[in-house]
Amino acid sequence: MLNNVVPIEDLGGLARARARDYETKTVNPALVEQLIADGWTVDQRNRKSVRLRKPKSHGNHLEDRVWTLFYRMQFPLLSAKGGAELTLEPKNPESPTTQIDVAAFDSEIAIAIECKSSENPTKRPQFQNDLAKHGLIRERFTFCARTQFPAAHKRQVVLAMFLSHIYSATMIVPGQRTKTSFCLTSAILNTMNIC
Repeated sequence: MLNNVVPIEDLGGLARARARDYETKTVNPALVEQLIADGWTVDQRNRKSVRLRKPKSHGNHLEDRVWTLFYRMQFPLLSAKGGAELTLEPKNPESPTTQIDVAAFDSEIAIAIECKSSENPTKRPQFQNDLAKHGLIRERFTFCARTQFPAAHKRQVVLAMFLSHIYSATMIVPGQRTKTSFCLTSAILNTMNIC
């Protein structure tokens, strides 16, 4: 079972929040000093509350940029806040689940995206394991896409990874297709002017 996938019509507010490079929070004025110590800054003072602002973490910002790309492409079904959750064995009530950072569906394609990022350029020796783990969801994701979100024609299923500042000596070249996935870097998002 694939959870937390909703129609695009219900995502307008989330789209505005994800398109920004910062997050906001409205709090009671008594909590402001404590939150400022945690990295928040005052954005606006209201009569009974204070709106705070903080830059998004690098990983969250990459996920939001990727999600915004698919929202702007008008995919009819997208994962909501927190990504989609795929139950690996639906008949088992205690089955493990896996989180998909961005899931997008239209009448022709179903996409499951994993986002990996680092503040600074870094080698990630476990990248091949991450890629293989992401590839293992293909069969279950395909089944859920077909049964939960039926389409008139058979959908193509794509597993993709978006990377930002992640490198490995044995890593596939960004843009290279493999049997199980497709690898993209944040430079592609920059050329598309997404966030």
